[in-house]
Amino acid sequence: MRYITYLLTLLLVSSCGQRSGKQDQQNSSLQASVLPFHQYKVDNLPDQLDLFKPLIVMRNLALQTLSGSTDLSKNDLAFLTFRRLYSDSIQSIGFSLFDNRSFQKWIAAIPQDSLKSIFNSAGFTLAWSEGSAFVEINTRYLLTAFGPYLSYPMLKFLVLQQNDEEQKFTKDAALLISWDELSERIATWETFITENPNFLALDEAKDQYTIYLDIYLTGIDNSPLFSFESKTLDNAVKQSYLNFIKQHPETRSAQIVKGFLEVLRRNNYMDNRAVQEYLKKTKIGSTLG
Repeated sequence: MRYITYLLTLLLVSSCGQRSGKQDQQNSSLQASVLPFHQYKVDNLPDQLDLFKPLIVMRNLALQTLSGSTDLSKNDLAFLTFRRLYSDSIQSIGFSLFDNRSFQKWIAAIPQDSLKSIFNSAGFTLAWSEGSAFVEINTRYLLTAFGPYLSYPMLKFLVLQQNDEEQKFTKDAALLISWDELSERIATWETFITENPNFLALDEAKDQYTIYLDIYLTGIDNSPLFSFESKTLDNAVKQSYLNFIKQHPETRSAQIVKGFLEVLRRNNYMDNRAVQEYLKKTKIGSTLG
């Protein structure tokens, strides 16, 4: 429980202040979609999830602390401190259950709809990989619980993360969304970064943006950019690039994609040294295995 005490010490630094009218106006649109929230009672947790009880206590205490403050800037900082510890703990515990036979047997005996209800109501997400279940952070739950006490940029950040979590974009080194949908995520995250240059979790937003852009311009193993048969740029990818350049001409990303497409055009839309040099020059990292 030491990390809970440490967390509360940091959270309690948040003293009460005054919200500005501008902050209230910015928050109103997103907070309107945040549902009334009631703290989850630890006693409601099934015995098989006892490992998560300290996390629920941590979450409830953090929520109690933030709900007593009107200083959104301090709330944002306290929330990020909480979220970092909370997320790391969920990841550690969640993946430890991956090879836990007792846990996996319990999961297998419960209908999927019931499982979803159990985990969602407790504020976690049940995920699957290679036939085994594990537990992930549930951003929708955090948004609902903490949203009323956070700034507009933090709310927007969480909404973007929630959308990305709930629509996974890759599985088994293949895209689960279209190239156009991937490009929209790039544009959305770039817009957020541009509009919020002093955001407290800016590096995290940039990391997400970079992952999307890298995959868009290098592909992944089971969703390659280039046709296996002709070794040229796939038509669907090419059309997505053209769409992106047309729809988001003012973005940095569109300029990079435009330059990339021009290099490809000069090289008959085939991958070669010139193409790789352009990617290197624009600091695009390969995501191929």
